[in-house]
Amino acid sequence: MTRDRQLRLFLKSIDIEMESINILNYSLTHSSYANDDININYEKYEFLGDAILEFIITEELFNRFNDKAEGELSKLRSIIVCESTLYNLAKKWNLGDYIRFGKGEILTGGKEKISILADCVEAVIAAVYLECGIDVAKKFVLRSFKAIIDDIAENKVNLDYKTKLQEDMHAKGVTSIEYRLLDKIGPEHKAVFYTVLVIDGKEWAKGIGNSKKESEQEAAKNTLTLMNIL
Repeated sequence: MTRDRQLRLFLKSIDIEMESINILNYSLTHSSYANDDININYEKYEFLGDAILEFIITEELFNRFNDKAEGELSKLRSIIVCESTLYNLAKKWNLGDYIRFGKGEILTGGKEKISILADCVEAVIAAVYLECGIDVAKKFVLRSFKAIIDDIAENKVNLDYKTKLQEDMHAKGVTSIEYRLLDKIGPEHKAVFYTVLVIDGKEWAKGIGNSKKESEQEAAKNTLTLMNIL
């Protein structure tokens, strides 16, 4: 299958039309891939897409939840634009199948790496904005993130999973709850934290986030899900 055909199929799957796919091609090209025609990768577009995504989600939350204070709106936004949400969206799109990698990155599982897939979602958002304009980009983002925004509107999203887990564990007589930081990757201004939740010496679920607290909340949420509490 040609690259053009492949990307056209991807655009159809996300219900977007583009005259040119050049920018989308760059947005789905990893730095490990290089040839005479392709020497630009997704990182530059991810930078722009990150800003566009945050703006659109901020505006939507501002207009939709005018009864909430700034601090609460910031918490809601952090849940919507966090790496795990972006990763889940990438998996829904089968995005790894459309990213161009060098052979070495393919062998190390690049198409399944959380950070790469999450970043490429933002790069795709940038491509939609650059090729189709802000109105189309806005509709695309709100459509793509509709499920989690609706969950927030219906109070289905608990902002403090750590407290809920602690309360449930204490009710069962469990007192040993520890959040272990496994790794911190990336520059200080955009670091990604990886945490695992340990209960009575047993490792449960892991969490990722753009802050230590966010990764701990994600680990608590994933553990509650495994325990069938959520």
